Amino acid sequence: MRNSGGVRLGGLFCNERKADKELELTESRATMLDTGLIHFAPRDNIVQRAGPRRMTVIEYSTYSSQTGQYPALAEKLHYISTRQEPGGLHVRKTRMR
Repeated sequence: MRNSGGVRLGGLFCNERKADKELELTESRATMLDTGLIHFAPRDNIVQRAGPRRMTVIEYSTYSSQTGQYPALAEKLHYISTRQEPGGLHVRKTRMR
């Protein structure tokens, strides 16, 4: 991809906002973009409690269910970035606008 100006879209990640049909809309957008939904992180108010204290969720509440979302996402991203053969999520080269 040297000097091509392109990037590879490996998929979408969604931080839930509790909007109506949010998961369905995100999956639909991923299909429209010819990619997949990598991770859907449920909303947890612990994120809002950690923020004003200038702490990460992991620092603020090590054993919360929200804390478990980050290692799960990291594993998925690591898998996508290191896999040798096509499979799982479709990776599509796309142009930046």
